[in-house]
Amino acid sequence: MAALPGEGGSLWMGTTSLVLGIVFMLVLLDDADADKETLIGIGMFLSAGLVLGVISLAGKKAGKGMAIAGVVLSSLALLALLGSS
Repeated sequence: MAALPGEGGSLWMGTTSLVLGIVFMLVLLDDADADKETLIGIGMFLSAGLVLGVISLAGKKAGKGMAIAGVVLSSLALLALLGSS
């Protein structure tokens, strides 16, 4: 999946942000009890997804929709993680 030549870059940051947001929203919907290390790991991946989405939004126009969705999902999942711990 390549960006159009005039749009300034690839889509990998927005796509990664979106995938991390979706995956960890589904992980947080699981009813299993998680230990402290697991919650820290989930928080680190969610923070990475949030940062990648924000950088993608600030830097270029390619993949803007995916970056917005990734930022929203990562933010919601991070808030749910903080609320559950």
